[in-house]
Amino acid sequence: MTRRSSLLYLLLLSVAILFASCSTGGQNDQFTTVDPAELEELLDSGDIFLVKVSSGSEQIPGTDLVMSDEDILADISVLPGLNHPTAVYCEAGPASRAFVNDLTALGFTDIIWLDGGIRGWKKDGRPVEKR
Repeated sequence: MTRRSSLLYLLLLSVAILFASCSTGGQNDQFTTVDPAELEELLDSGDIFLVKVSSGSEQIPGTDLVMSDEDILADISVLPGLNHPTAVYCEAGPASRAFVNDLTALGFTDIIWLDGGIRGWKKDGRPVEKR
């Protein structure tokens, strides 16, 4: 294989891996990604345990637990159970996304992640409350 074809092969492989690892939302193998409208609909229609894993002063109305992800992982009993629908958010998204990955690794099966966090929630014109 020539150097040029090796580089082309590596480039194509890298692009394939990049596309395979990107998620555009919706259901994935481990959890469900939702936007603010979808989360609000879920909260209105069901028994969802809502968790905020950041320390900002604002939260989505109806939030059941505000606690750092480290503290929750140290005492997982603060969550309602492995199979209970649990929605997770933070300020912007990355911290809660990492926490959602931790929960699924522990065996939680009905996890919902708010893409964009409370910032996306507010940007979408949805209400917040002070803690």
